[in-house]
Amino acid sequence: MKTLIAFSFCLLVCFAGCSDLGEPYTPPRILPGIGIEGIRVGDSRSHVWEVLGKPDGGGFYDGINNGGRFDSWGKGPHAGLSIYYDLDFYAAEQAGPVDGINVAAPYTGKTVENIGIGSRLNEVLGQRTEAVHCSIDSSGAGIVVYCVSHRYFIVTFRDSVVSMAFTGWYRPPGPDTFPFYCP
Repeated sequence: MKTLIAFSFCLLVCFAGCSDLGEPYTPPRILPGIGIEGIRVGDSRSHVWEVLGKPDGGGFYDGINNGGRFDSWGKGPHAGLSIYYDLDFYAAEQAGPVDGINVAAPYTGKTVENIGIGSRLNEVLGQRTEAVHCSIDSSGAGIVVYCVSHRYFIVTFRDSVVSMAFTGWYRPPGPDTFPFYCP
């Protein structure tokens, strides 16, 4: 009987030790050069609304190499997310495909390397080493530009902390319109 109790106690201790398996796996919500929140560069506006729901803000923008519409989410689970659509030249009131996706506070998603809004500059530079441009001033403000799958992943910093991240463009700018060309 003592052996059975001792064996049961050992099993209990072993299983109790296995109950804490660490943080549950959370898939990355930011995929540099591909998309954010399950939305990919090139997706339609109707698909965006189907996945994320209707935005609570938006309007028109004039971009580096084009202009178009944008939708933004200021509340709810997608707060801090903005999606830019290429201009549909055939129907100016409509939106073309997703051209770029931008996130800022209070957005909480991360990349597979655990980079997101609030990450420190040294964490970003330590995890992502393929920058094509890095310009950070003495106050920790600046920009790091990456080329991923022929698209841009741009991270801006304030006080050496990530303040904004962008992935795009559907129709990349040429070397004459954007100084950090992704071939």
